[in-house]
Amino acid sequence: MGELLPEFEQQFATVAADITAKICLISSREGAERKALIQDVEKLVEESKELLEGMELEVRDMEPTQREKLRGRIKSYQVEMRRLEGEYFRVKSSTTSEASMRAELLEDGHAGVSVGEEQRQSLLDNTETLERTSMRLTQGHKIALETEHIGAQILNDLYSQRQTISHARERQVCIVIS
Repeated sequence: MGELLPEFEQQFATVAADITAKICLISSREGAERKALIQDVEKLVEESKELLEGMELEVRDMEPTQREKLRGRIKSYQVEMRRLEGEYFRVKSSTTSEASMRAELLEDGHAGVSVGEEQRQSLLDNTETLERTSMRLTQGHKIALETEHIGAQILNDLYSQRQTISHARERQVCIVIS
C-alpha cells in the first residue's frame, strides 16, 4: 500500500467529522458566527477535495490488484463528500431560525427527532465508523510492518544457525577423516 494513503485516509476522516460537526452548528447560529462557520466548512470541503486527489495519485502508483480495491474505497469517500456537500448547501441556503424550525416540528406533530436530525445523526455515525475503520487500518498496517520485521530477524537467526551447524558438520567430517 502507498505510504501516504493511510495518512490521507485518516486526515479525510478528521476533515469529514469536522465538516459534519460544523454543518450541525450552522443551522443553530446566526449572523457573523454563521458566516464564519460557512467559511470554515467551505475551506474544509476544499481540503477534503485535495485529500481525495492525493489519494487518487497514491493509488495510481500501486499494483493493479490493490488499485481496484482502493479505488472502490476512494469512490465511497467521494460519495460521502457529495452527501456532506449536499447537506451543507441545504443548511446554508435555509434561512429559517431555530425557533421557526421548532414551530414546524411541533405543527407537524413530530415529538421526536426531525428527518434532518436523523440524517445528521446518520452522517455523524458514518463519519465515526469511517474514523474507526481508518484507525484499524493504520494499526493493522503497523502490525504488518512489525510482523515483517520480526520475520526477517527470525530468517537471519535461522541462517546463522544453519551456518553454525554446517561448520560443525565440516569439522566433524575433518576429525573423522584425520
